Amino acid sequence: MDEIYVSRKILYPIFIALFAIILFSAVFLISFYQPLAVLDPKLAVEGDHFVLSMVLKNNSSHAIRGADILVDMGGSQQTVKINECGCLGANEDTNVAFNLPFANVSSYDVYVRSPLNRSVKLSFPIAPSTIEPVKATVRMSSNLQVDQKQDIAVDLCNESESDLHDVTWTMSVEEGFFSDEMFAQSVSLRVGECKPLYSSLTPIKSGTTYLEMTLSVGELVQKSSAKLTITE
Repeated sequence: MDEIYVSRKILYPIFIALFAIILFSAVFLISFYQPLAVLDPKLAVEGDHFVLSMVLKNNSSHAIRGADILVDMGGSQQTVKINECGCLGANEDTNVAFNLPFANVSSYDVYVRSPLNRSVKLSFPIAPSTIEPVKATVRMSSNLQVDQKQDIAVDLCNESESDLHDVTWTMSVEEGFFSDEMFAQSVSLRVGECKPLYSSLTPIKSGTTYLEMTLSVGELVQKSSAKLTITE
């Protein structure tokens, strides 16, 4: 079998080209593909919403454009640019802060993203007192009589760690059972404060029905119901 020899003049340029590609890839991964540094990230409660804040630093040797922050709140998402153009110069840092609504989930997942850079994922667990900041205690009888007014008292207590300014209590009933018109009641609650709300129902026919109750704190909604038995 004849042996095949390849000239060094051909091999050397190939080796040099391969070495250059490997070196360029290493430089790119080290200098260009670094994630943005995230410093002092916080998810704090302010009234009836969250404030997400952090410091972002570009540790790479090149400027970036189009950087943003994606927040996954379970069933919904919100995307915010770090500034108007999503720009950050080489070795530059910036402060970012924006509001987020309350959502009935156990954690918020945050992704700091920029083109040609790895994303940074942060997770913020949500305390039960945050997703249910107000406790409602309803005081009324479940057994009612036709044409006899039933007084209803509701105690709303702020169990969160911040003042709440957008707390709304709403009750609704099945049409035809009561003569009353229901309406929403709104209050503000300081930390640890409780306030009573009063209303009444007057049945006009017997039967079984339900009282539907909705407690809203900003975008956060809690629903409950109570079975009512009406006799003649």
